[in-house]
Amino acid sequence: MKKIYLFILLISFSLLGYSQVTISPNPFEVDESITITLDINSTATNCNGFSNPSKVYMHSGVGDGSNAFGISVVGNWGQDDGVGEMTNQGSGIYSITLTPQTYYGLSAAQAANVIQMGIVFRNEDGSQELKATGCNDFIYEVGTFQVNLSSPT
Repeated sequence: MKKIYLFILLISFSLLGYSQVTISPNPFEVDESITITLDINSTATNCNGFSNPSKVYMHSGVGDGSNAFGISVVGNWGQDDGVGEMTNQGSGIYSITLTPQTYYGLSAAQAANVIQMGIVFRNEDGSQELKATGCNDFIYEVGTFQVNLSSPT
């Protein structure tokens, strides 16, 4: 049985390693520093894409279960103003590091209600965008599941 669990775990990690967008660490809490990495060369989506962008921006937000952008959104679509600009790592890899609570300017009450983060990527003037399969926004869960056992000791 242990071999089956190990096999499933290895498959999960290998699939995560080859996705178009990765978040590290994942899962993460709203008050943790995370790095979001985008591979613009990946064919993991069937929607839109980039054609040699000079810059890549992340337009994103956080929200509750009804709207992943419903609490706070950061980004100015079509403006090359540095807000949400990702760092070019070379070879089509872009990344941005942030702490969601700070980045989205959340109060403690707002942070307590965040359970999702939505992301769309764009070039510097917004004429090219990258979304998930089916032309949906990339949606990621925020928060971790914690269990405390009280019995047996």
